[in-house]
Amino acid sequence: MFETLDEEAITKLKNAAIAVVESAFNACDKSKYDEAGIAKLEDALKSGKDAINAATTEAAIKDARDKAISQRKGRAGSRKSITTGSIKLPKTPARQIGTVGKSA
Repeated sequence: MFETLDEEAITKLKNAAIAVVESAFNACDKSKYDEAGIAKLEDALKSGKDAINAATTEAAIKDARDKAISQRKGRAGSRKSITTGSIKLPKTPARQIGTVGKSA
């Protein structure tokens, strides 16, 4: 699983995780957000960095990093698409387009 790391290694992991999180947040196109959206992004970034700094093991640091990244993704503007392979699905309610019946 994970090896026991000394404080120096933990600090390096934390710094690397924070750099990844900051990079992900800086990559957000802030022009697509209103003031409230930007504030939520900034709050998610701060809480992610706080969680990384509070972590004491490699696993906890990675978990905090991953959660922070997912928080950023969860702040995306409305009407974005989810890409699944080569199919893009809009984030809209599904509608029924037909039925499947049994042949007699």
